Amino acid sequence: MASDSRGVVLPTLAPTFCSSTWWDVFALSQYRRLMSVWSLLLLGSSLVNPCQAEVSGKLLGVCYTPNPLRTPNSGYLNDDDFMSPAAKPLWGPRGRDDLGTIQKLGANTVRMYGNNQLQEHYSFLERAQELGLSVIPGMSNYPYIQQEGSCKHTGFDCFEQLKFTYAGNLRRGFLTPNRTYNPVLAHVIVINEPDNILQWNESIKAIDDPYNFSKGVISAVDGMLDAEREAGVQGPLINFTVVTTFSRCAACTQRPDLGDKGGIRQMLELRNAFLNPAQYGYPQPRNNLTEFYWTRFIHSFNTQSAAWAIKNEFIPSYEELWPHTPFYIEEFHVADIDETYDQEQSQRNELWDAMKLLEQTELLLGWNFFEFQQSLSKVEVWEHQFGMFTLGNYTLESVFMFGMTVNISCIVEANWRGVPMSKLVTETFGGEGVNLSMGCMPSPSKVEINSEGYKTVYDMEDPTAMQIFVKRVVKHLGGNPLYTAAV
Repeated sequence: MASDSRGVVLPTLAPTFCSSTWWDVFALSQYRRLMSVWSLLLLGSSLVNPCQAEVSGKLLGVCYTPNPLRTPNSGYLNDDDFMSPAAKPLWGPRGRDDLGTIQKLGANTVRMYGNNQLQEHYSFLERAQELGLSVIPGMSNYPYIQQEGSCKHTGFDCFEQLKFTYAGNLRRGFLTPNRTYNPVLAHVIVINEPDNILQWNESIKAIDDPYNFSKGVISAVDGMLDAEREAGVQGPLINFTVVTTFSRCAACTQRPDLGDKGGIRQMLELRNAFLNPAQYGYPQPRNNLTEFYWTRFIHSFNTQSAAWAIKNEFIPSYEELWPHTPFYIEEFHVADIDETYDQEQSQRNELWDAMKLLEQTELLLGWNFFEFQQSLSKVEVWEHQFGMFTLGNYTLESVFMFGMTVNISCIVEANWRGVPMSKLVTETFGGEGVNLSMGCMPSPSKVEINSEGYKTVYDMEDPTAMQIFVKRVVKHLGGNPLYTAAV
């Protein structure tokens, strides 16, 4: 049995089929999902060759929050778990097939946000696996700051809230029937930006209250570890991460000499909290948080900073402070480049500079482009600018989703200052490309099998389209259309 540089015992691997660097990176990171990829490939899984990425073995992801609402005044969804069956018209192959689009961009990973532990996630994870996509799920903000009895109301002791939440996730998709982690999972996000959301009130920002945001994090992890223990999880355990902002934390207590290093001091604060929980008002953790930190924790952050800032300001300090702990960029945004420059070439250069970061350090496991679709329902207009795609004017179907009837719109290219970002992401990730030209019109393979669907296809005046529809009808009735020419 081999062990990685953190002393964690790893299973003996089959002969390598990529470069040795590929395995070295993932041994270092304990990426249990990819420990399972080899066995899945031997079993003939539909997963694609994980060496297809330009930088072998790295995760190249897309952030995915496909809110179907068009304006802040369109109503309010009472859930945002887009991994759930209710959202299948958005991500499923018979719906808009967003996951298929993400795969065609060349991504091998999808990052999720909302999460309802009462919803099943098997079908989403199964579809992702069919496409060769890893999934990075995250715990939602709900147990931290939104639910009745949230962490805000329990002194930022999040143990019970997150134990309950994570136990539900384990039961409804995160674990396989034999109680091992679902191999499609890359790692699990404990919380997104605790240094932004875990605050007592509006007068004290979370970034200025490292005591409480750190207490919230370590107690949440403790609860999730307890949920694992009670669920009887078997086999290799998945990594957890906490996504910090890339802000400077002047109030953080560790290493004040690093005050101008974005994200670094929050990470140091969390390290101190995991190793010394009593200093943060959490004197009796139920699980060994020190052992967890050194063996299963990876750092991560969201950033709107340019790749050069990560290269020159973050990575040198990080490698010195954590020579054996991997990190991940959970959100990498389009760059706000001077409008007098060539925008398309500048954005292309920025994305390739982000790819070069993966070559600069083995500690960087990958990065996610932010984001798939513009979030037009957000109140802050400036947040509408992010997204490779936006909602088109054609309604694919109307469905009941998260407490209200919503229209599932087609998607069209959303240009950033005239730049088609999906094209540049596809170039960067090495994808086959996305063709949206037929997306905003009826599809004979997706219309409802009823008189209205028949009329829609009939009005297309396309014999091939009608043939596709009739074959679906035959199959729907239990038949098998053997003679296509007769259809």
